[in-house]
Amino acid sequence: MYQITPINFEFGNFKNTLKNLVKTLEDKIENEIEKVEGNANARLEKELEEAANKISGMFGSSYVIYDGSQILVVDRLPKEEAVNVMRINAGGIGFSQQGINGPYSSAWTLDGTFDAQQINTINITGNLIKGGTIKVGSNMDESGRLEVYDSSNRLICDLDKDGVEVFCNNGSVIRIDAEDGLAGDDPEGNKFFKGYENEFTMTKANVSEELTVSDKLRFIPIATDSNTGIGVVAMV
Repeated sequence: MYQITPINFEFGNFKNTLKNLVKTLEDKIENEIEKVEGNANARLEKELEEAANKISGMFGSSYVIYDGSQILVVDRLPKEEAVNVMRINAGGIGFSQQGINGPYSSAWTLDGTFDAQQINTINITGNLIKGGTIKVGSNMDESGRLEVYDSSNRLICDLDKDGVEVFCNNGSVIRIDAEDGLAGDDPEGNKFFKGYENEFTMTKANVSEELTVSDKLRFIPIATDSNTGIGVVAMV
């Protein structure tokens, strides 16, 4: 009786077996795009279409190799001459454009971490986003927008092409924009302060400690056992 132990299997071009997958991918992209409108989505649709076409084109020259403890999907044989490689093993999935020895520029590990140089998507839901630079708008949109909500799902801050607005609990709005600089509006829409260039104006002010004018004159509170009031001090 003979026992055969497989060492290495190579499966050839699998284009025919993945035709349905390509069609499903293209249909899903079209369905997602139809749900949203705008210039940003038109650009994203183009990028997703290009990605789908790139994947479709690779199916004609892709090979699956079972290599002991891992599975390789390569663009040419032998595997040592491959350029584009997808490696699957117990650690996760890695993607390389510089052969089987890498480096692998993007990876999806079993602990749920996805590392990539670029991600294009229509919608992302998450608990925490970390980054050195977060770009809103730019080449993906005519103008970006960032909204911040509190625990009761109330909008408390809005950043868009017109500037920044902070919505206070009493109904007033603090704004930073190109027209007024720093400004505040009461619940009726009346401006109660404005700071622009080298001038700051307000309808009411309450100074609890002291007020200094042009380093020439200082108003300070005076409180003794017998008297309270305001002292005016000339500064030399």
